[in-house]
Amino acid sequence: MASHVMAPRELESVCTLCHRRPTKAYASLLTLQATQKTMGQLRKELKESKSQGLNVSQQSDDLVKVEQSYREILKVWHSFDMEKVLTMSHDLNRRIRNTFHEIELKKNIKK
Repeated sequence: MASHVMAPRELESVCTLCHRRPTKAYASLLTLQATQKTMGQLRKELKESKSQGLNVSQQSDDLVKVEQSYREILKVWHSFDMEKVLTMSHDLNRRIRNTFHEIELKKNIKK
């Protein structure tokens, strides 16, 4: 066991010395960072859509649920279950893409 908090890349190389399976920590971290960035883009898109008079209340509710799920994923991150983090993150990213798609559909209908 390490005597300090390791960076994700260190986890990948150090943990596999004994455990013989990759921790996928680096991939998980990249996915979480991408998710966080995409959530920020969704917040911005919702704000712009509201200012254009679109009713995006359902999509705003979806964002709240996404943010709650993201916080749950962060808890799982600290359990070192990187496979679960990746699975949950991919699901969350799919939900975010669906929300973007719903907003785009509303914009097209308004035109």
